[in-house]
Amino acid sequence: MSESMRPAGGESWDQLYRQAWQEGVTRLQALPGVVLGFHSTIDALKQVHDDKLYHWWADDPELARQVASLFQEVNWPAGGGSPVVHRSAPAVSLLRGITTPAELLAALLDCMRRGKARQLMIVEESTFRWALEHIGYDRLRMGGTSGNMANALASLPLRNVTVYAHPLSRQLAELFVDQPHLTMIARRSSPESNGGRTEERTGVAADATGYELIPPRQAAHRHPDQGMRALHWVLEFGAGESFHLPAVAGGRSGEGNETVAVVEAVTPRANRFIAAWNPENNRLRIDPDFESGLLALGDRFSHFIVSGFHLLSEWYSDGSSYRDCLRPVARFLRTARQRHPHLRMHYEFASIASPAIRRGVVEEILPLVDSLGLNEVELLALLRDIGAEDLAHDLEASDAQAARAVVGGQTARIPFELLLAALDRLGRAAGVRRVHLHNLGYYLCLADPQLASAAQTRQGLLFAALLGAVRAEQGERFSLAQLEGGLAIPLAPLGWLNDIAGYGHAGASSDVGRQTAAVSLAAGVEWLGTGLFRYEGWEGAVVPTRVVAQPRFTVGLGDVISASAFLVGT
Repeated sequence: MSESMRPAGGESWDQLYRQAWQEGVTRLQALPGVVLGFHSTIDALKQVHDDKLYHWWADDPELARQVASLFQEVNWPAGGGSPVVHRSAPAVSLLRGITTPAELLAALLDCMRRGKARQLMIVEESTFRWALEHIGYDRLRMGGTSGNMANALASLPLRNVTVYAHPLSRQLAELFVDQPHLTMIARRSSPESNGGRTEERTGVAADATGYELIPPRQAAHRHPDQGMRALHWVLEFGAGESFHLPAVAGGRSGEGNETVAVVEAVTPRANRFIAAWNPENNRLRIDPDFESGLLALGDRFSHFIVSGFHLLSEWYSDGSSYRDCLRPVARFLRTARQRHPHLRMHYEFASIASPAIRRGVVEEILPLVDSLGLNEVELLALLRDIGAEDLAHDLEASDAQAARAVVGGQTARIPFELLLAALDRLGRAAGVRRVHLHNLGYYLCLADPQLASAAQTRQGLLFAALLGAVRAEQGERFSLAQLEGGLAIPLAPLGWLNDIAGYGHAGASSDVGRQTAAVSLAAGVEWLGTGLFRYEGWEGAVVPTRVVAQPRFTVGLGDVISASAFLVGT
Protein backbone atom coordinates (compact mmCIF):
# COMPACT_ATOMS: atom_id res chain seq x y z
CA MET A 1 0.00 0.00 0.00
CA SER A 2 1.39 3.41 -0.92
CA GLU A 3 2.26 5.91 1.81
CA SER A 4 -0.46 8.23 0.52
CA MET A 5 -3.04 5.60 1.36
CA ARG A 6 -1.54 4.91 4.79
CA PRO A 7 -3.86 6.31 7.51
CA ALA A 8 -2.66 9.14 9.65
CA GLY A 9 -3.92 7.76 12.97
CA GLY A 10 -1.82 5.42 15.11
CA GLU A 11 -4.44 3.98 17.44
CA SER A 12 -4.67 0.25 18.00
CA TRP A 13 -8.05 -1.43 17.63
CA ASP A 14 -8.11 -2.10 21.37
CA GLN A 15 -7.64 1.60 22.04
CA LEU A 16 -10.38 2.48 19.58
CA TYR A 17 -12.75 -0.07 21.14
CA ARG A 18 -12.26 1.38 24.63
CA GLN A 19 -12.82 4.89 23.32
CA ALA A 20 -15.97 3.76 21.47
CA TRP A 21 -17.28 2.12 24.65
CA GLN A 22 -16.77 5.24 26.75
CA GLU A 23 -18.05 7.74 24.22
CA GLY A 24 -20.84 5.45 23.07
CA VAL A 25 -22.32 5.26 26.58
CA THR A 26 -22.21 9.06 26.81
CA ARG A 27 -23.85 9.35 23.40
CA LEU A 28 -26.72 7.00 24.36
CA GLN A 29 -27.36 8.88 27.61
CA ALA A 30 -27.88 12.08 25.61
CA LEU A 31 -30.44 10.66 23.17
CA PRO A 32 -34.15 11.41 23.84
CA GLY A 33 -35.24 7.91 22.84
CA VAL A 34 -35.71 5.34 20.10
CA VAL A 35 -38.86 3.79 18.59
CA LEU A 36 -38.78 0.19 17.28
CA GLY A 37 -41.38 -1.18 14.84
CA PHE A 38 -43.02 -3.29 13.46
CA HIS A 39 -42.10 -6.81 14.50
CA SER A 40 -42.27 -8.21 18.04
CA THR A 41 -43.56 -11.72 18.46
CA ILE A 42 -43.28 -14.94 20.44
CA ASP A 43 -40.74 -17.50 19.27
CA ALA A 44 -41.63 -21.08 20.12
CA LEU A 45 -38.39 -23.06 20.30
CA LYS A 46 -38.49 -26.74 19.50
CA GLN A 47 -35.44 -28.98 19.23
CA VAL A 48 -36.25 -31.51 16.51
CA HIS A 49 -35.16 -35.14 16.91
CA ASP A 50 -36.12 -38.11 14.78
CA ASP A 51 -37.87 -40.02 17.56
CA LYS A 52 -40.71 -37.50 17.55
CA LEU A 53 -40.32 -36.14 14.03
CA TYR A 54 -40.88 -39.58 12.50
CA HIS A 55 -44.22 -40.02 14.26
CA TRP A 56 -45.43 -36.56 13.19
CA TRP A 57 -45.84 -37.90 9.65
CA ALA A 58 -45.53 -41.69 9.79
CA ASP A 59 -48.55 -42.23 12.06
CA ASP A 60 -50.83 -40.80 9.36
CA PRO A 61 -50.43 -42.64 6.01
CA GLU A 62 -52.23 -39.92 4.04
CA LEU A 63 -50.08 -37.22 5.57
CA ALA A 64 -46.97 -39.28 4.79
CA ARG A 65 -48.07 -39.56 1.15
CA GLN A 66 -48.66 -35.81 0.91
CA VAL A 67 -45.24 -35.04 2.40
CA ALA A 68 -43.52 -37.50 0.06
CA SER A 69 -45.20 -36.00 -3.01
CA LEU A 70 -43.75 -32.59 -2.16
CA PHE A 71 -40.26 -33.99 -2.74
CA GLN A 72 -41.16 -34.91 -6.32
CA GLU A 73 -39.49 -32.85 -9.04
CA VAL A 74 -41.72 -30.33 -10.79
CA ASN A 75 -41.04 -28.05 -13.72
CA TRP A 76 -40.28 -24.44 -12.87
CA PRO A 77 -41.28 -22.20 -15.80
CA ALA A 78 -39.43 -19.03 -16.72
CA GLY A 79 -40.91 -15.78 -15.46
CA GLY A 80 -43.15 -13.42 -17.35
CA GLY A 81 -45.59 -16.12 -18.33
CA SER A 82 -43.12 -17.86 -20.61
CA PRO A 83 -43.97 -21.52 -21.20
CA VAL A 84 -40.28 -22.38 -21.57
CA VAL A 85 -39.06 -24.57 -18.74
CA HIS A 86 -35.59 -23.62 -17.56
CA ARG A 87 -35.22 -25.92 -14.56
CA SER A 88 -36.91 -28.49 -12.36
CA ALA A 89 -36.93 -28.59 -8.58
CA PRO A 90 -38.67 -30.40 -5.73
CA ALA A 91 -42.10 -28.92 -5.17
CA VAL A 92 -41.22 -28.15 -1.55
CA SER A 93 -38.46 -25.75 -2.64
CA LEU A 94 -41.00 -23.61 -4.52
CA LEU A 95 -43.34 -23.06 -1.58
CA ARG A 96 -44.03 -19.38 -0.82
CA GLY A 97 -46.27 -20.12 2.17
CA ILE A 98 -47.60 -23.00 4.27
CA THR A 99 -51.23 -24.02 3.88
CA THR A 100 -51.19 -27.63 5.12
CA PRO A 101 -49.41 -29.73 7.77
CA ALA A 102 -47.77 -31.67 4.92
CA GLU A 103 -46.18 -28.50 3.57
CA LEU A 104 -44.90 -27.57 7.04
CA LEU A 105 -43.33 -31.00 7.57
CA ALA A 106 -41.90 -31.20 4.05
CA ALA A 107 -40.27 -27.77 4.41
CA LEU A 108 -38.74 -28.80 7.74
CA LEU A 109 -37.44 -32.10 6.35
CA ASP A 110 -36.05 -30.31 3.29
CA CYS A 111 -34.10 -27.90 5.54
CA MET A 112 -32.77 -30.83 7.54
CA ARG A 113 -31.57 -32.83 4.55
CA ARG A 114 -29.82 -29.76 3.07
CA GLY A 115 -28.66 -28.18 6.33
CA LYS A 116 -30.20 -24.88 5.24
CA ALA A 117 -32.23 -22.26 7.07
CA ARG A 118 -35.60 -21.09 5.79
CA GLN A 119 -38.66 -19.14 6.94
CA LEU A 120 -42.20 -19.47 5.62
CA MET A 121 -45.52 -18.02 6.77
CA ILE A 122 -48.36 -20.30 7.87
CA VAL A 123 -51.39 -18.92 6.06
CA GLU A 124 -54.12 -21.31 7.26
CA GLU A 125 -55.30 -21.25 10.89
CA SER A 126 -56.08 -24.98 10.80
CA THR A 127 -52.40 -25.69 10.15
CA PHE A 128 -51.41 -23.40 13.05
CA ARG A 129 -53.78 -25.35 15.31
CA TRP A 130 -52.36 -28.67 14.04
CA ALA A 131 -48.80 -27.56 14.80
CA LEU A 132 -49.77 -26.31 18.25
CA GLU A 133 -51.33 -29.71 19.05
CA HIS A 134 -48.81 -32.05 17.41
CA ILE A 135 -45.48 -30.19 17.49
CA GLY A 136 -45.86 -27.94 20.51
CA TYR A 137 -42.72 -26.25 21.82
CA ASP A 138 -39.97 -26.65 24.40
CA ARG A 139 -39.98 -23.03 25.56
CA LEU A 140 -41.08 -19.56 24.57
CA ARG A 141 -38.81 -16.55 24.14
CA MET A 142 -38.93 -13.03 22.74
CA GLY A 143 -38.78 -12.98 18.95
CA GLY A 144 -39.04 -10.57 16.07
CA THR A 145 -36.63 -7.87 14.98
CA SER A 146 -38.16 -5.16 17.16
CA GLY A 147 -38.54 -7.43 20.18
CA ASN A 148 -34.91 -8.55 19.99
CA MET A 149 -33.73 -4.96 19.65
CA ALA A 150 -35.91 -3.79 22.54
CA ASN A 151 -34.65 -6.32 25.06
CA ALA A 152 -31.01 -5.66 24.16
CA LEU A 153 -31.28 -1.86 24.05
CA ALA A 154 -33.15 -1.83 27.38
CA SER A 155 -29.88 -2.92 29.01
CA LEU A 156 -28.22 0.28 27.80
CA PRO A 157 -28.40 3.77 29.38
CA LEU A 158 -31.03 5.12 27.01
CA ARG A 159 -33.72 7.45 28.36
CA ASN A 160 -36.46 5.60 26.55
CA VAL A 161 -36.85 2.52 24.34
CA THR A 162 -40.36 2.37 22.88
CA VAL A 163 -41.35 -0.82 21.09
CA TYR A 164 -44.28 -1.80 18.86
CA ALA A 165 -45.99 -5.11 19.59
CA HIS A 166 -49.30 -5.91 17.96
CA PRO A 167 -51.23 -7.98 18.77
CA LEU A 168 -50.01 -7.68 22.37
CA SER A 169 -50.93 -10.72 24.43
CA ARG A 170 -50.00 -11.01 28.08
CA GLN A 171 -47.66 -13.85 27.17
CA LEU A 172 -45.78 -11.58 24.77
CA ALA A 173 -45.70 -8.71 27.27
CA GLU A 174 -44.09 -10.97 29.88
CA LEU A 175 -41.21 -11.72 27.50
CA PHE A 176 -40.07 -8.09 27.43
CA VAL A 177 -37.40 -7.33 30.03
CA ASP A 178 -38.78 -5.47 33.02
CA GLN A 179 -37.09 -2.07 32.75
CA PRO A 180 -38.87 1.22 33.49
CA HIS A 181 -37.53 2.88 30.32
CA LEU A 182 -38.83 0.07 28.05
CA THR A 183 -42.26 1.35 27.03
CA MET A 184 -45.10 1.17 24.53
CA ILE A 185 -47.35 3.88 23.09
CA ALA A 186 -50.88 3.78 24.48
CA ARG A 187 -53.91 5.98 24.71
CA ARG A 188 -54.05 7.78 28.03
CA SER A 189 -56.32 5.83 30.31
CA SER A 190 -58.98 7.14 32.66
CA PRO A 191 -60.84 5.44 35.52
CA GLU A 192 -63.86 5.12 33.23
CA SER A 193 -61.90 3.42 30.45
CA ASN A 194 -59.99 1.25 32.92
CA GLY A 195 -62.94 -0.37 34.63
CA GLY A 196 -62.90 2.12 37.49
CA ARG A 197 -59.47 0.91 38.68
CA THR A 198 -56.71 3.27 39.72
CA GLU A 199 -53.64 2.39 37.70
CA GLU A 200 -50.11 3.03 38.90
CA ARG A 201 -48.27 5.02 36.24
CA THR A 202 -44.80 3.56 35.90
CA GLY A 203 -44.14 4.93 32.43
CA VAL A 204 -43.48 8.40 31.11
CA ALA A 205 -46.24 10.83 32.07
CA ALA A 206 -49.02 11.51 29.61
CA ASP A 207 -49.63 14.98 28.23
CA ALA A 208 -52.22 16.91 26.29
CA THR A 209 -51.74 14.72 23.22
CA GLY A 210 -53.90 12.00 24.77
CA TYR A 211 -51.12 9.40 24.50
CA GLU A 212 -48.59 8.12 26.98
CA LEU A 213 -45.66 5.72 27.24
CA ILE A 214 -46.21 2.79 29.59
CA PRO A 215 -44.49 -0.58 30.24
CA PRO A 216 -45.59 -3.55 28.08
CA ARG A 217 -47.12 -5.47 31.00
CA GLN A 218 -49.24 -2.48 31.91
CA ALA A 219 -50.28 -2.03 28.27
CA ALA A 220 -51.29 -5.70 28.01
CA HIS A 221 -53.65 -5.40 30.98
CA ARG A 222 -55.48 -2.45 29.47
CA HIS A 223 -57.47 -4.78 27.21
CA PRO A 224 -59.03 -8.24 27.53
CA ASP A 225 -56.43 -10.91 26.75
CA GLN A 226 -57.28 -12.69 23.50
CA GLY A 227 -54.67 -15.40 23.94
CA MET A 228 -51.88 -16.35 21.61
CA ARG A 229 -52.65 -14.75 18.23
CA ALA A 230 -49.15 -15.00 16.75
CA LEU A 231 -46.44 -17.62 17.15
CA HIS A 232 -43.22 -18.23 15.24
CA TRP A 233 -41.97 -21.80 15.50
CA VAL A 234 -38.18 -22.03 15.48
CA LEU A 235 -37.58 -25.70 14.69
CA GLU A 236 -33.89 -26.31 15.40
CA PHE A 237 -31.82 -29.35 14.43
CA GLY A 238 -28.23 -30.34 15.11
CA ALA A 239 -25.44 -31.45 12.80
CA GLY A 240 -24.85 -35.12 12.04
CA GLU A 241 -28.26 -36.25 13.25
CA SER A 242 -29.92 -39.21 11.55
CA PHE A 243 -33.57 -38.85 10.61
CA HIS A 244 -36.19 -40.40 8.32
CA LEU A 245 -38.29 -38.87 5.58
CA PRO A 246 -40.95 -40.29 3.26
CA ALA A 247 -40.33 -40.76 -0.45
CA VAL A 248 -42.62 -41.78 -3.30
CA ALA A 249 -41.80 -45.39 -4.19
CA GLY A 250 -44.54 -46.14 -6.72
CA GLY A 251 -47.69 -44.82 -8.35
CA ARG A 252 -48.12 -41.48 -10.10
CA SER A 253 -47.51 -38.30 -8.13
CA GLY A 254 -50.61 -36.18 -7.72
CA GLU A 255 -53.08 -39.00 -8.38
CA GLY A 256 -53.37 -40.09 -4.76
CA ASN A 257 -52.18 -43.67 -5.37
CA GLU A 258 -48.50 -43.25 -4.53
CA THR A 259 -46.78 -45.80 -2.32
CA VAL A 260 -44.42 -44.41 0.26
CA ALA A 261 -40.97 -45.63 1.25
CA VAL A 262 -38.94 -44.47 4.22
CA VAL A 263 -35.51 -42.99 3.47
CA GLU A 264 -32.80 -42.36 6.06
CA ALA A 265 -30.77 -39.15 5.92
CA VAL A 266 -28.26 -37.21 8.02
CA THR A 267 -28.26 -33.48 8.70
CA PRO A 268 -25.09 -31.97 7.14
CA ARG A 269 -25.03 -29.02 9.57
CA ALA A 270 -26.99 -27.47 12.40
CA ASN A 271 -29.66 -24.98 11.38
CA ARG A 272 -33.34 -24.15 11.79
CA PHE A 273 -36.64 -23.82 9.99
CA ILE A 274 -39.05 -21.07 11.02
CA ALA A 275 -42.78 -21.51 10.46
CA ALA A 276 -44.55 -18.28 11.38
CA TRP A 277 -48.23 -17.82 12.20
CA ASN A 278 -48.84 -14.07 12.33
CA PRO A 279 -52.00 -13.17 10.38
CA GLU A 280 -52.22 -9.52 11.39
CA ASN A 281 -48.58 -8.73 10.71
CA ASN A 282 -48.68 -10.85 7.57
CA ARG A 283 -50.33 -7.76 6.09
CA LEU A 284 -48.43 -5.24 8.26
CA ARG A 285 -51.60 -3.54 9.46
CA ILE A 286 -50.18 -1.00 11.88
CA ASP A 287 -52.18 -0.37 15.05
CA PRO A 288 -53.93 3.04 14.64
CA ASP A 289 -53.06 3.99 18.24
CA PHE A 290 -49.38 3.50 17.47
CA GLU A 291 -49.61 5.61 14.31
CA SER A 292 -51.45 8.48 15.97
CA GLY A 293 -49.42 8.22 19.16
CA LEU A 294 -46.06 8.37 17.41
CA LEU A 295 -47.14 11.34 15.34
CA ALA A 296 -48.24 13.06 18.57
CA LEU A 297 -45.19 12.12 20.66
CA GLY A 298 -42.52 12.20 17.96
CA ASP A 299 -40.57 15.02 19.63
CA ARG A 300 -39.66 12.60 22.42
CA PHE A 301 -37.55 10.46 20.09
CA SER A 302 -34.44 10.91 17.98
CA HIS A 303 -34.38 7.59 16.08
CA PHE A 304 -36.97 5.27 14.52
CA ILE A 305 -35.99 1.74 13.41
CA VAL A 306 -38.40 -0.24 11.20
CA SER A 307 -38.50 -3.90 10.17
CA GLY A 308 -40.92 -6.79 9.77
CA PHE A 309 -41.56 -6.64 6.03
CA HIS A 310 -40.37 -10.23 5.56
CA LEU A 311 -43.74 -11.32 6.96
CA LEU A 312 -45.60 -10.15 3.83
CA SER A 313 -46.99 -12.48 1.17
CA GLU A 314 -47.05 -11.74 -2.55
CA TRP A 315 -50.80 -12.30 -2.83
CA TYR A 316 -53.72 -12.74 -0.47
CA SER A 317 -57.00 -14.61 -0.72
CA ASP A 318 -58.98 -11.39 -1.29
CA GLY A 319 -56.94 -10.59 -4.41
CA SER A 320 -54.79 -7.90 -2.79
CA SER A 321 -51.00 -7.97 -2.96
CA TYR A 322 -47.94 -6.95 -0.98
CA ARG A 323 -48.08 -3.53 -2.66
CA ASP A 324 -51.46 -2.91 -1.02
CA CYS A 325 -49.76 -3.60 2.33
CA LEU A 326 -46.62 -1.55 1.68
CA ARG A 327 -48.36 1.67 0.60
CA PRO A 328 -50.18 2.44 3.89
CA VAL A 329 -46.92 1.88 5.80
CA ALA A 330 -45.12 4.16 3.35
CA ARG A 331 -47.77 6.87 3.87
CA PHE A 332 -47.30 6.63 7.63
CA LEU A 333 -43.50 6.88 7.37
CA ARG A 334 -43.82 9.84 5.00
CA THR A 335 -46.18 11.61 7.40
CA ALA A 336 -43.90 10.89 10.36
CA ARG A 337 -40.95 12.35 8.46
CA GLN A 338 -42.93 15.44 7.49
CA ARG A 339 -44.25 15.95 11.02
CA HIS A 340 -40.91 15.24 12.71
CA PRO A 341 -38.06 15.94 10.27
CA HIS A 342 -35.48 15.51 13.06
CA LEU A 343 -36.38 11.80 13.37
CA ARG A 344 -33.65 9.61 11.88
CA MET A 345 -35.00 6.41 10.35
CA HIS A 346 -33.31 3.06 9.76
CA TYR A 347 -34.62 0.00 7.91
CA GLU A 348 -33.26 -3.34 9.09
CA PHE A 349 -33.49 -5.89 6.30
CA ALA A 350 -34.37 -9.52 6.90
CA SER A 351 -34.50 -12.53 4.62
CA ILE A 352 -37.33 -12.06 2.10
CA ALA A 353 -37.76 -15.02 -0.25
CA SER A 354 -39.81 -13.13 -2.84
CA PRO A 355 -37.87 -10.91 -5.29
CA ALA A 356 -41.11 -9.01 -5.95
CA ILE A 357 -41.54 -8.09 -2.27
CA ARG A 358 -37.86 -7.15 -2.00
CA ARG A 359 -38.23 -4.82 -4.98
CA GLY A 360 -41.39 -3.39 -3.43
CA VAL A 361 -39.49 -2.56 -0.25
CA VAL A 362 -36.69 -0.93 -2.27
CA GLU A 363 -39.18 1.19 -4.22
CA GLU A 364 -41.80 2.02 -1.56
CA ILE A 365 -39.99 2.04 1.79
CA LEU A 366 -36.25 2.65 1.44
CA PRO A 367 -36.57 6.12 -0.18
CA LEU A 368 -38.32 7.24 3.04
CA VAL A 369 -35.58 6.18 5.48
CA ASP A 370 -32.06 7.41 6.10
CA SER A 371 -30.26 4.15 6.70
CA LEU A 372 -30.22 0.47 5.68
CA GLY A 373 -28.72 -2.49 7.56
CA LEU A 374 -28.19 -5.94 6.07
CA ASN A 375 -25.93 -8.99 5.91
CA GLU A 376 -23.98 -10.43 2.98
CA VAL A 377 -26.77 -12.78 1.81
CA GLU A 378 -29.31 -9.95 1.75
CA LEU A 379 -26.79 -7.72 -0.04
CA LEU A 380 -26.40 -10.25 -2.87
CA ALA A 381 -30.17 -10.62 -3.25
CA LEU A 382 -30.75 -6.86 -3.41
CA LEU A 383 -27.93 -6.35 -5.90
CA ARG A 384 -29.67 -8.76 -8.26
CA ASP A 385 -33.01 -7.06 -7.66
CA ILE A 386 -31.63 -3.67 -8.72
CA GLY A 387 -30.00 -5.08 -11.85
CA ALA A 388 -26.41 -5.34 -10.57
CA GLU A 389 -26.16 -9.02 -11.50
CA ASP A 390 -22.51 -8.85 -12.60
CA LEU A 391 -21.47 -7.20 -9.35
CA ALA A 392 -23.40 -9.75 -7.32
CA HIS A 393 -21.84 -12.60 -9.32
CA ASP A 394 -18.30 -11.29 -8.80
CA LEU A 395 -18.87 -10.71 -5.10
CA GLU A 396 -20.34 -14.17 -4.61
CA ALA A 397 -17.44 -15.75 -6.52
CA SER A 398 -14.91 -13.84 -4.40
CA ASP A 399 -16.60 -14.95 -1.19
CA ALA A 400 -16.55 -18.57 -2.35
CA GLN A 401 -12.88 -18.29 -3.31
CA ALA A 402 -12.03 -16.81 0.09
CA ALA A 403 -13.88 -19.64 1.84
CA ARG A 404 -12.00 -22.29 -0.17
CA ALA A 405 -8.70 -20.61 0.65
CA VAL A 406 -9.40 -20.63 4.37
CA VAL A 407 -10.36 -24.32 4.29
CA GLY A 408 -7.12 -25.06 2.41
CA GLY A 409 -5.01 -23.10 4.88
CA GLN A 410 -4.15 -20.48 2.26
CA THR A 411 -4.34 -16.69 2.29
CA ALA A 412 -7.91 -15.49 1.77
CA ARG A 413 -8.52 -12.48 -0.43
CA ILE A 414 -11.23 -10.18 0.91
CA PRO A 415 -13.08 -8.41 -1.94
CA PHE A 416 -12.94 -4.95 -0.35
CA GLU A 417 -13.22 -3.12 -3.65
CA LEU A 418 -16.27 -5.16 -4.64
CA LEU A 419 -17.90 -4.56 -1.25
CA LEU A 420 -17.43 -0.82 -1.57
CA ALA A 421 -18.83 -0.82 -5.10
CA ALA A 422 -21.78 -2.96 -3.97
CA LEU A 423 -22.75 -0.74 -1.03
CA ASP A 424 -22.31 2.38 -3.16
CA ARG A 425 -24.54 0.95 -5.91
CA LEU A 426 -27.22 -0.20 -3.49
CA GLY A 427 -27.19 3.01 -1.47
CA ARG A 428 -27.72 5.15 -4.55
CA ALA A 429 -30.40 2.86 -6.01
CA ALA A 430 -32.32 2.79 -2.72
CA GLY A 431 -31.94 6.50 -2.06
CA VAL A 432 -30.60 6.02 1.47
CA ARG A 433 -27.91 8.10 3.18
CA ARG A 434 -26.24 5.24 5.02
CA VAL A 435 -25.63 1.53 4.30
CA HIS A 436 -24.30 -0.82 6.99
CA LEU A 437 -23.08 -4.34 6.13
CA HIS A 438 -22.60 -6.67 9.11
CA ASN A 439 -20.60 -9.73 8.14
CA LEU A 440 -18.75 -12.43 10.05
CA GLY A 441 -15.60 -10.87 11.44
CA TYR A 442 -16.03 -7.32 10.19
CA TYR A 443 -18.51 -4.47 9.68
CA LEU A 444 -18.41 -2.01 6.79
CA CYS A 445 -20.49 1.16 6.54
CA LEU A 446 -20.85 4.05 4.07
CA ALA A 447 -22.58 7.27 5.18
CA ASP A 448 -23.45 10.67 3.78
CA PRO A 449 -20.98 13.05 5.53
CA GLN A 450 -23.92 15.32 6.42
CA LEU A 451 -25.50 12.42 8.34
CA ALA A 452 -22.37 11.07 10.03
CA SER A 453 -18.62 11.57 9.80
CA ALA A 454 -16.31 8.61 9.23
CA ALA A 455 -15.13 8.80 12.85
CA GLN A 456 -18.69 8.78 14.21
CA THR A 457 -19.56 5.85 11.93
CA ARG A 458 -16.52 3.92 13.22
CA GLN A 459 -17.52 4.62 16.81
CA GLY A 460 -20.99 3.20 16.14
CA LEU A 461 -19.60 0.07 14.48
CA LEU A 462 -17.14 -0.63 17.30
CA PHE A 463 -19.79 -0.11 19.98
CA ALA A 464 -22.13 -2.44 18.09
CA ALA A 465 -19.43 -5.09 17.74
CA LEU A 466 -18.80 -4.95 21.49
CA LEU A 467 -22.53 -5.20 22.26
CA GLY A 468 -22.96 -8.11 19.82
CA ALA A 469 -20.04 -10.04 21.30
CA VAL A 470 -21.24 -9.58 24.90
CA ARG A 471 -24.78 -10.63 23.99
CA ALA A 472 -23.40 -13.74 22.26
CA GLU A 473 -21.31 -14.54 25.34
CA GLN A 474 -23.72 -13.59 28.15
CA GLY A 475 -27.11 -14.28 26.61
CA GLU A 476 -30.14 -12.06 26.19
CA ARG A 477 -29.63 -10.04 29.39
CA PHE A 478 -26.40 -8.35 30.49
CA SER A 479 -25.17 -5.43 32.59
CA LEU A 480 -23.10 -2.39 31.68
CA ALA A 481 -20.23 -3.89 33.67
CA GLN A 482 -20.41 -7.03 31.53
CA LEU A 483 -20.50 -4.84 28.43
CA GLU A 484 -17.26 -3.16 29.45
CA GLY A 485 -15.81 -6.60 30.24
CA GLY A 486 -16.41 -7.50 26.60
CA LEU A 487 -13.30 -5.49 25.74
CA ALA A 488 -11.35 -8.63 26.69
CA ILE A 489 -13.10 -10.77 24.03
CA PRO A 490 -10.59 -11.52 21.23
CA LEU A 491 -10.66 -9.60 17.97
CA ALA A 492 -11.44 -11.36 14.71
CA PRO A 493 -8.18 -12.51 13.07
CA LEU A 494 -8.55 -10.34 9.99
CA GLY A 495 -5.09 -9.24 9.01
CA TRP A 496 -6.41 -7.49 5.93
CA LEU A 497 -7.65 -4.71 8.21
CA ASN A 498 -4.06 -4.19 9.31
CA ASP A 499 -3.11 -3.76 5.67
CA ILE A 500 -5.84 -1.33 4.67
CA ALA A 501 -5.97 0.61 7.92
CA GLY A 502 -2.28 0.55 8.75
CA TYR A 503 -2.61 -0.70 12.31
CA GLY A 504 -4.01 -3.91 13.76
CA HIS A 505 -4.89 -4.90 17.29
CA ALA A 506 -2.21 -4.79 19.93
CA GLY A 507 0.33 -7.59 19.66
CA ALA A 508 -0.56 -8.59 16.09
CA SER A 509 2.14 -7.98 13.55
CA SER A 510 1.36 -7.33 9.92
CA ASP A 511 3.14 -10.59 9.06
CA VAL A 512 0.70 -12.55 11.23
CA GLY A 513 -2.15 -10.63 9.66
CA ARG A 514 -1.04 -11.40 6.14
CA GLN A 515 -0.96 -15.10 6.94
CA THR A 516 -4.65 -14.83 7.80
CA ALA A 517 -5.95 -12.78 4.90
CA ALA A 518 -5.11 -10.22 2.24
CA VAL A 519 -7.15 -7.46 0.67
CA SER A 520 -7.63 -5.95 -2.76
CA LEU A 521 -7.63 -2.18 -2.41
CA ALA A 522 -10.23 -0.11 -4.20
CA ALA A 523 -9.23 2.71 -6.49
CA GLY A 524 -10.50 6.07 -5.35
CA VAL A 525 -10.28 5.36 -1.62
CA GLU A 526 -8.83 8.18 0.48
CA TRP A 527 -7.74 6.93 3.90
CA LEU A 528 -8.47 9.26 6.79
CA GLY A 529 -7.33 7.23 9.80
CA THR A 530 -7.49 3.73 11.22
CA GLY A 531 -10.33 2.08 9.33
CA LEU A 532 -11.63 5.48 8.09
CA PHE A 533 -11.97 6.50 4.44
CA ARG A 534 -13.73 8.55 1.78
CA TYR A 535 -15.14 6.85 -1.30
CA GLU A 536 -17.32 8.21 -4.12
CA GLY A 537 -18.72 11.04 -1.98
CA TRP A 538 -19.34 8.83 1.07
CA GLU A 539 -17.44 8.77 4.34
CA GLY A 540 -17.06 5.30 5.74
CA ALA A 541 -15.46 2.93 8.19
CA VAL A 542 -14.45 -0.72 8.32
CA VAL A 543 -13.72 -2.45 11.63
CA PRO A 544 -12.85 -5.94 12.93
CA THR A 545 -15.39 -7.46 15.30
CA ARG A 546 -14.84 -9.36 18.52
CA VAL A 547 -15.45 -13.09 18.21
CA VAL A 548 -16.96 -15.41 20.82
CA ALA A 549 -15.72 -18.94 20.12
CA GLN A 550 -18.75 -20.70 21.66
CA PRO A 551 -21.69 -18.28 21.72
CA ARG A 552 -24.56 -18.87 24.12
CA PHE A 553 -26.96 -16.72 22.15
CA THR A 554 -27.05 -15.92 18.42
CA VAL A 555 -30.69 -15.14 17.64
CA GLY A 556 -31.24 -11.54 16.62
CA LEU A 557 -27.57 -10.55 16.82
CA GLY A 558 -27.71 -8.79 13.45
CA ASP A 559 -30.74 -6.80 14.62
CA VAL A 560 -28.97 -5.64 17.79
CA ILE A 561 -25.75 -4.84 15.92
CA SER A 562 -27.52 -2.66 13.36
CA ALA A 563 -29.66 -0.86 15.94
CA SER A 564 -26.80 0.05 18.27
CA ALA A 565 -24.50 1.09 15.40
CA PHE A 566 -27.24 3.39 14.10
CA LEU A 567 -27.93 4.96 17.50
CA VAL A 568 -24.29 5.60 18.40
CA GLY A 569 -23.12 6.29 14.86
CA THR A 570 -25.63 8.89 13.61
